[in-house]
Amino acid sequence: MGRLFRIAPMVLSVLVLANVASAGAPPKDPFNSPMWGWVYEEILEQGQVIFDDRVKVDAPDSAEGNFQVPVSVRVDGLDDVTEIILIVDLNPILKTAKFTPNKARPYFALRVKMGQASVIRAAARTKDGVWHLGGKYVDASGGGCTVPSVQMAAADWESNLNNVQAQIWPRENGVDRIRTRIIHPMDTGLSGNIPAFFMEHLSIKNAEGVELAHLQTFEPVSEDPVITFEVDAVGETGGYSISGMDNNGNEISAWVEKAPKS
Repeated sequence: MGRLFRIAPMVLSVLVLANVASAGAPPKDPFNSPMWGWVYEEILEQGQVIFDDRVKVDAPDSAEGNFQVPVSVRVDGLDDVTEIILIVDLNPILKTAKFTPNKARPYFALRVKMGQASVIRAAARTKDGVWHLGGKYVDASGGGCTVPSVQMAAADWESNLNNVQAQIWPRENGVDRIRTRIIHPMDTGLSGNIPAFFMEHLSIKNAEGVELAHLQTFEPVSEDPVITFEVDAVGETGGYSISGMDNNGNEISAWVEKAPKS
C-alpha cells in the first residue's frame, strides 16, 4: 500500500498537466495552415477563438502581382468590435495591420505584399475579448516581401515622401468612404542592406479633433499605401484630417474636404 501512495501523486500531476495543455491548444484551423499554431499563440495570445462568417476577407483568388495584392476586411453583425488584426500566415512578417474602428465602421481596405501563396486572415476582437476569425486563401508566386521598393530608385523620392492624396465618396446610407494614398517606400528590411522603412500608423479625425479610426501598419503593407475607411458622415459639407508617422519619425499630415454637390 505504501508503494501505491508514492505513485499516485505522480499520476495525478501528469493528468493535471495534460488538462492544462488541452486547454491551451488552438482550435482546428479550417485552412490547415502550418502557421496557425504560431498565430494563435503569438498574435492572438491564446485567446478564445471563433471562426466566424461575419468576418469577411475579400481578396483575389490569385495574386496577379505579389507587390500590390488588394485586401478588404468587413465585419457584419458584430456591433462591439474593438480591433481587427490582418495576418498573412506565410509571409516572413505575418502581422500586417491593426485597425481600431473607434467611431468608424468595422471595415478597411489596403494592399499587401505576399512572399508566397498564403491564407490571409482577419481577427476581429469584441469587447468580451473573443476573437472572431475570417480568412481567404490567395495563390501567389512569391518574392513580394524581399524585393526593394520602386520608390527608392526615384531621384525625387525624398521630396515626395509622405505626400497624401485623398478623396471622399458620400454614400446613401449616411457613410463617408475615405480613400487615401500616401507616398512611401514601405521597405520591409528583408532586401539586401536596405533597412526597414515603413509607415507605422495613420489616423482619421473630424474637424473637432475626434479620432474616428486608427490604423497601425507594418512592413507587409504595399508601397505607396492606398487605404480606405468608412465613417459616419459629417454632413453634406466638411472634411477630415489625415495624420500619421513612419518608423523614422517622418510625419504625415493632410486635410481632405468633401466636394460640393453639383
